Amino acid sequence: MRQNKKKSIFYSVSALLLVLILSTGIACAPAVPEPAPDSTQYEEYRSLAMSILSGEKLDRLSFDPAGDQLYFGFEGDHFCSYTDAKFDDDDYERGYFSDSDPVETYPRSLGEEAQRAIARERNAAFPDYGFDPEFKARMYGYAGEGWVVLSNGDDLMHDEAVTCVFLRGLDGSWHEIGNNNSVFPRALKGACMLSDREGYLCFGDRYFDPDGGAARKLHIFHTNDGGENWADVGLELPEEYGEPNTLIPCSPVFDGEHGVILVTAYFNDRDELRGWFETTDGGANWTFVDPLM
Repeated sequence: MRQNKKKSIFYSVSALLLVLILSTGIACAPAVPEPAPDSTQYEEYRSLAMSILSGEKLDRLSFDPAGDQLYFGFEGDHFCSYTDAKFDDDDYERGYFSDSDPVETYPRSLGEEAQRAIARERNAAFPDYGFDPEFKARMYGYAGEGWVVLSNGDDLMHDEAVTCVFLRGLDGSWHEIGNNNSVFPRALKGACMLSDREGYLCFGDRYFDPDGGAARKLHIFHTNDGGENWADVGLELPEEYGEPNTLIPCSPVFDGEHGVILVTAYFNDRDELRGWFETTDGGANWTFVDPLM
């Protein structure tokens, strides 16, 4: 009887120690959000950005440079967005499709108008190329509540990439607003519309022979007049990081006046750098944050 009592006490103490060890291990683990099983790059990116905005301390940073990119295609009367999709080479006009449910469905007319807008903008930005105005481009982009930003090329070597921006009006109809194709037609890497007046467009770029500081410049544009004008935000990777050969800014994510733009920089002579630019005054000022520093 006494021996059984000792065993019972031993098991109870052991169980308590195990709980304490596990609790301590969890508390000391790096504060990095773990992706949910089967989560997409879209969900992982949004979760990471919100973790930064909530004040979590991160001692390492891992995310797909594609960020919250979406793929678009037609299904019947709908124009759909997907986080993971394939392209139907046998039905080019269908665009992207997926076995998973779409993130959002829109009127088919929105997608058709976007196709016409991309054809128009390509011919305006690159008049010497002679594009077929009826050509149906593959479409990818970014979207949020009441807005969609679409492009025809996400490859940094794509010299024919243009962007079109659509907003949903109070009556539920969609209309196109101004873009920055005449300023910087490049591969779209992120977008965010905060209202019908204010928003951001982010573009990637690469340099075969980076020098002179140009490669540290991020191509991020901001509008506060509903897309009539897009101004360069003027962000640069700090000089101490050297000259990257590729810079990719992802979609800005805001919580009130607090916002972040996650960035990936690639170099010829070392591993890539991942960090973010952060603002606490609605984008008036931005500071670069390196989680490893």
